[in-house]
Parts: sequence; structure tokens; C-alpha cells
Amino acid sequence: MSYAVNTSSGAPAASSGQAVLYPHAIKPYVYDCWKPPLRFVVEAITGVFLFGVVAGAAVGVSIYLHYLERQGVDVFIAYGLQAAEYALFVADLALFARFLWKSSLRTWQSL
Repeated sequence: MSYAVNTSSGAPAASSGQAVLYPHAIKPYVYDCWKPPLRFVVEAITGVFLFGVVAGAAVGVSIYLHYLERQGVDVFIAYGLQAAEYALFVADLALFARFLWKSSLRTWQSL
């Protein structure tokens, strides 16, 4: 293996007709087995945080609903808000479970 180097600047000579190799650009292949689990942990923590934010909104609706019930709001409105609270929480839980499932599959496939 030979290197063609321009002596004036130390840069590889492009017009010498020889192949120009960059020894610092050639890296051995190393499998980083720690990257997929780390990515999963970061995604799981992010997912838990986002789940908490949306679940907090559902709790906020619940607190507001109890306040409105003490104020004597109509029963139909109270049931509607309670249905919205449950729907928000169930959707959040289902999307969180799907997110963790897809993330774990992606991690397993990349191992």
C-alpha cells in the first residue's frame, strides 16, 4: 500500500495516478451493543414524561369536574366531561403502550 503525498503541503496528490488513501478515514467496524438499549431507555423516559403530561391533563379535567359539580352544574355536562376525562386517559394509556411496544421492537431488531 502506498500513499501519494504532495511534499509541499502534505496533502495527498491527486494527479499522480496512484490511489489516494486517507488512513485517518479508515476505521475498523465496531458494533456498539450499548447504543440500542440506551436509545430505548431515552425513548422510554421521554414516553413516560409525555404520558405524565397528558395524564396530568386528565387529572386536571377531573379536578375541574369535581369543582363544577360542587357549583351545581347540570348533570348532562358533568357526564360529558367525565366521559371526556376517561377517553383522554384511555387514549393516552393506549398510545403509551403502543409507543413502548414499537420502541422495544425497534431495539430488539437493532441488537
